[in-house]
Amino acid sequence: MPMLVVTDDELALELARLTVQATPISNESHNNQSNSDQLPEKVIDIKHGRGLNRKEVPTEIRNLVAQLAITGESHKDIAKEFNVSQSSISAYSAGATSTARIANNKDDELVRHNKEVKNRISDVAAERLERALASITAEKLDEAKVRDAAGIAKDMSVIMKNMTDGPVSVGMNQQVILYQPRMKEEQDYEVIEVSSY
Repeated sequence: MPMLVVTDDELALELARLTVQATPISNESHNNQSNSDQLPEKVIDIKHGRGLNRKEVPTEIRNLVAQLAITGESHKDIAKEFNVSQSSISAYSAGATSTARIANNKDDELVRHNKEVKNRISDVAAERLERALASITAEKLDEAKVRDAAGIAKDMSVIMKNMTDGPVSVGMNQQVILYQPRMKEEQDYEVIEVSSY
């Protein structure tokens, strides 16, 4: 649809025409009112990012929303429960108060809270991991089927990779190749016949 540039007077006339069509006025009241009285013109300044009459989400709610998102709750359910947008949930989980601030401006208190939540989850997971590893004894591995032992080995390599900062070197993946020169046989040499005197 092409854009049309109009003057303020033309806009006011068009608004008046639309208002008259939308709200029928009786002839008697129409005759008593001037054209300017019929226009319910009101300019409302809406701040971007937050709807009209919406207050800023309190810090405690932001923290709780971020915690629920980090622990795996559905964004849709959180949005419905706390009346926040799913983009706000993503922002809070990333330590920002809005999606516009995720990349460059983090909220220090929210970042600190999110780290504490993640550390608590990590501590519990590490404790359970240690208990699980302790329960896999050498005897149980010896008695396990080959497929089960292979699965355990694969899982252990993933754990090792996740627990170290750099690449993991596992002894089974290393190869040593030795080259031995081939010894020559008698037939490899040229025969020179020498005549005797």
